[in-house]
Amino acid sequence: MPTHIEPTLDDLLNEPIIRQLMASDGHTAEEIRTLFRTVRQRASSPVASDDDDGEMTTPPAHMCQAAMRAAKTCCLG
Repeated sequence: MPTHIEPTLDDLLNEPIIRQLMASDGHTAEEIRTLFRTVRQRASSPVASDDDDGEMTTPPAHMCQAAMRAAKTCCLG
């Protein structure tokens, strides 16, 4: 039974085409990570989950997309 694994935020931010788009829009990967940290802190439930060693993992892309929509609504007006 095949499983579908969503790319992480880091996976997406490391894609060359994404880096080109961010550069053309004047944004950096660190700005996007900061935005996600802010949204995660403001969310009532955590976006990321603890892995076995207690570190926070990068959320899957579909969760990142939902967080971006929420951030645009609450933070970017």
